[in-house]
Amino acid sequence: MFSIKKEAKKVKKLVSLLQLAILLFSIFAFSFLVGAQEKTNIAGSTTAAASSTTPITIGVETVIIANGEIGIDHAIASSISHDMGIPVIYVENGDVKAAVEQLKSGIYQDVKEVVILGGETVISSKDEEVLKTSGVVSGDYEVARISGVTGTGTAVEAINYFYGPGVVDEVTLVTYKDDSDKSYNEVLHLAAELDNPIIPIPSDVKGLPADVVGTINNLDINNAEVVGDFQSESEIKSDLDELKVE
Repeated sequence: MFSIKKEAKKVKKLVSLLQLAILLFSIFAFSFLVGAQEKTNIAGSTTAAASSTTPITIGVETVIIANGEIGIDHAIASSISHDMGIPVIYVENGDVKAAVEQLKSGIYQDVKEVVILGGETVISSKDEEVLKTSGVVSGDYEVARISGVTGTGTAVEAINYFYGPGVVDEVTLVTYKDDSDKSYNEVLHLAAELDNPIIPIPSDVKGLPADVVGTINNLDINNAEVVGDFQSESEIKSDLDELKVE
């Protein structure tokens, strides 16, 4: 049974990699495929007003709340959800009221922890207090927040939070320009479908950032997918070689 699941995951990953290759070619060739893929992915995203990413109703102890706007936080949450099966409630404009109602509705049973992914500029401290108050009143869950100064920092914090040493074997390093840039959103979200946690890294970095190196070492990560057009890709791969990451 394990062999079948493993082979199925390989097939799914190959399909996703093929999609990424097509998308990357399309971006740099200014093809119409980027727009078509964007419509597909945006239409497939979910919000608190509609439903969560994975409508599991049994044995769900953790739920992630993330920004509903297509972007870095959205992609990071999606990658963890794909890999670990943790449902995500996406909220619009940082408003968590609909998320609170969804948590009260009983869609998710046995929730013990609600994790906000992203900083206060996305989901405010006031909205965080709304969630905490709801958790206390219902007696069901506690609230935690994961965020970093950059998209890379948020991804690293999330991976360290949800995984322990030896739990995750592979990560996906995916390029983006900066936290405000939208042109890499589709690359980020296709990378999130590879069933690995993603780490977005600015395309112009010189080698691997120190916090990424620390996470790879601390969690004993052995493999990495490198997705996108890094200006110093040879330096990144050299750093991975030094870390004995394939």
